Amino acid sequence: MAKKIKQNRNAQVTLPLPVASGTVADRIVILGSVGLKGYTHTDRATTALIAAGLAAPGLKDGEATVELIGVSLVAELTLATTITQFDKVYRVTADGTYSNSPTSAVFVGYALQTLAAPGACRVAFAVA
Repeated sequence: MAKKIKQNRNAQVTLPLPVASGTVADRIVILGSVGLKGYTHTDRATTALIAAGLAAPGLKDGEATVELIGVSLVAELTLATTITQFDKVYRVTADGTYSNSPTSAVFVGYALQTLAAPGACRVAFAVA
């Protein structure tokens, strides 16, 4: 569990999320390739740690408990496009739909799951 946090007055979202192999608690991690930052509260779970009962409860293989820096709200939005986990989500100014394209759109947050087809997606709202 994280031990290096000395003060935290903000309510930020903390979720089980996939992280890179070897990730340990008390580290800043970059999720995906577009800059979503997190702080790990637990080590990355592996099948061996889970089987031995040493992983944090509820984590799946490859996940750690991650506090999303600057994210205090997650909501389910309907995306008009496919998207990869941790990619940026934009609100299209012309029609109010949500997509993965910045063309004529405003950044609203990051996708917390991959969508192979348009549909509902959990989005972490963040300030760009």
